[in-house]
Amino acid sequence: MKKEKQNINIPWDDFLVAAVCTENAKDLTHSLYRYPASMSPHIARAVILALTKRGDTIIDPFCGGGTTLIESLGLGRKVIGNDISPLAYFISKAKATPLNEKELNILRGWYKSMCNKLANKSKYRLVPHKLINGERVALKTHSVLIYIRNEALKVKNNNVRNFALLIVLNIAQKCFDNRLHKPTPAYLINSFIRLGKYAIDVIDEYSMLLKINFNKYSKSVLQVKQMDSAKITVKTKLTKKATLILTSPPYPGVHILYNKWQLYGRRETYLPYELLNINSKHKESYFTLGSRKNKNDEYFIKLENIFTSLKKLINNDAYVVQVISFNKSCEQLRKFRETMIKAGYKEISPPTSTESYLTRKVPNRKWYNARRKGPDSSSEYIFIHQIKNRRKTQ
Repeated sequence: MKKEKQNINIPWDDFLVAAVCTENAKDLTHSLYRYPASMSPHIARAVILALTKRGDTIIDPFCGGGTTLIESLGLGRKVIGNDISPLAYFISKAKATPLNEKELNILRGWYKSMCNKLANKSKYRLVPHKLINGERVALKTHSVLIYIRNEALKVKNNNVRNFALLIVLNIAQKCFDNRLHKPTPAYLINSFIRLGKYAIDVIDEYSMLLKINFNKYSKSVLQVKQMDSAKITVKTKLTKKATLILTSPPYPGVHILYNKWQLYGRRETYLPYELLNINSKHKESYFTLGSRKNKNDEYFIKLENIFTSLKKLINNDAYVVQVISFNKSCEQLRKFRETMIKAGYKEISPPTSTESYLTRKVPNRKWYNARRKGPDSSSEYIFIHQIKNRRKTQ
């Protein structure tokens, strides 16, 4: 494929440094929930700093765990996030929404009250957790978890209630979605005491940063939506068009549990949906732009429609940056590039590369269906596009 002429405004060396960084992001609110196949915050930060300026608007049509949202706000940019998954919508909004001082005091009061109640070792009514196969696991631990969840639901302030529920999701994930610790009541309670305090300190610092970044924080600074990405242009109104789309779309042909956890690292559970009282009946294809069993034709058709529509929300000089992985890169890479051309975009190439994209190795990542030899199971591709045949600006 013909390389696009080098754009001198893009600091490719900075992107390469960010791409090889393997450290977990511990700042802002990234660590408050581990979302599957999340975009690297190091890459997001490098892209936002290079391709936007303070006050610009950024769009992420597949916001997942909220990486783009959090980094955008942390760097003083406005942001619009969207995801079709109700779980992703909740997590992104809870992690990215700052709390004012009144809300922080309510959160601290709730946390202190919960620590006192849990220290009394009260007896909680057993609420069995049923897996897909009907087995019941860790009855007492699950009962304590449901008790904490129910107490979080009693919080009247919406932002505080959402953050309290985020803490519940975080401790539940640490307790149930791992192979190292058995989900005992003591482990769950200790996780709540430790991680709850940490989460409050994190949101306090994050909220203070956003207060500095925005003279007057308003709902226009952060917009989070839950809908099909193809509809985002219909239901989004902008006073000024966005200058960047930064996103990580679903990976074609890759089996990722966006809507479930793995109990003991093996069996699948809808526990996060149960904790939030939201619908969990959608099939995997609902979250991934199509089934991984249909050779991805449906996936690329939907992707083309989404990015064709997104052109209405961005200015002519805007960049589109995507971080994506493939199950079969030899075939899907070609289809992906053809899809973006059909949608009306052109690739922007690194000046010293023979390819028009960057790649990075993701440590400790191995997809369930990638048992073949080769780089597909552990590589991500970073693409940069602009609108094709865009009008020149002065």
